[in-house]
Amino acid sequence: MALAFDARNGLSVNNGAVQVVDANGKIVSSFSNTTIGSIPYQSASGVTSFLADVATGSVLISGGVGVAPSYGKVDLTAHTTGTLPVANGGTGTTTTTGTGANVLSTSPAFTTGISITGGTVTVNSPVISSSQTWNDSAIAFAGISLAVTDTASSATSSLIDLSVGGVSKFSI
Repeated sequence: MALAFDARNGLSVNNGAVQVVDANGKIVSSFSNTTIGSIPYQSASGVTSFLADVATGSVLISGGVGVAPSYGKVDLTAHTTGTLPVANGGTGTTTTTGTGANVLSTSPAFTTGISITGGTVTVNSPVISSSQTWNDSAIAFAGISLAVTDTASSATSSLIDLSVGGVSKFSI
């Protein structure tokens, strides 16, 4: 059974198939027996194609003007803008406040030395101020831990050297 809306330029339904017809009645596109999840798109002038469904977790990505869409994973470099907040797994910042290569994680690992400059101060303002609560008498805690592998060093090397005005005051 065929139903026609405008046989010269429009849609017709023929045995369950939706057909797009041109001004001469020629079928230029047909939607029939499509797969669940398929998305129709114009692949060329007057040509309708279908983008097949894909696995869970993929998103529809625009190919740009004149390019077919596709499914894929979101590339956080190419497909996003703005600043990802900490609550969503980001850093909440778009710039770094220092130098060096560090890995942000639950256990940050610094791959180069850390240099901290406290600037000139006129009030008590420690360059490093940290706190921790130790709450298990069976554990031997360490407030600061440094592991050095010494394969070749001077006999005057030290693990810690605290100085004032460029003069060493305490060294281990």
